[in-house]
Amino acid sequence: MPILVRRDPQDPERYLLVYGRRRLEAVRSSERVAKVRAMIAAMDDADAIKAQASENTARRDLSFIERALFAHELLESGFGTQSEVAEVLNVSKSAISMALSVARSVGRDLAYAIGPAHGIGRPRWEALVAELAASDALPEDQIDIALEARRSADPEATDPSVAAFDAVSKALRKAATVPSARVKAVKLGVLTLGGKPAGKIKRTKDGLRLDLTIENEEFARWLEKEAADAIEDLHNRWQQRG
Repeated sequence: MPILVRRDPQDPERYLLVYGRRRLEAVRSSERVAKVRAMIAAMDDADAIKAQASENTARRDLSFIERALFAHELLESGFGTQSEVAEVLNVSKSAISMALSVARSVGRDLAYAIGPAHGIGRPRWEALVAELAASDALPEDQIDIALEARRSADPEATDPSVAAFDAVSKALRKAATVPSARVKAVKLGVLTLGGKPAGKIKRTKDGLRLDLTIENEEFARWLEKEAADAIEDLHNRWQQRG
């Protein structure tokens, strides 16, 4: 399969890679003299990013953290708004918001050290974020744990990246500064922001009641505007559950 390149707008004699980095690196690292086929496309920066997104998502089923990191990279590159990133990745804006929150909290280095971790969805990654917040450990402190777990894992028995995720999660729980009773309470209905209790969600005769204390007025205004979409997204996920 050929790689895709485009002309460098600053230097017509050079080409910029759009996608196919792994294929190109494999050819470059080969001891044999080899050539790689390339398609040349006329496109600007925005079109190039859309092509990368399309190729990435079509090539394989991206895991939650891979999508989250890719969404973060798109935003950091100046591709566009969260809505535009959501459109490229074919997900809702609220899903992108939640994925970005996880990507920023975990950090690119730790996420890459763990790996794709297929089968580890958003709830478990959000739990990992809470574990990071509830302990004194920084994300970078867990990189060695993740890398060692991947090295020692038996790939025939388990996905090394899942083993790395489990190892980091276990280490964080062990190092957590909050009592185990509090962790249980969080799971039963205590809402947290940044790992700290910020309210409760509880059943009432009419359904559910959510009480949330937010000190940051800017975040409060943002949440007020986004809440309807977030609830709709949760309802859609509930309907699609397997």
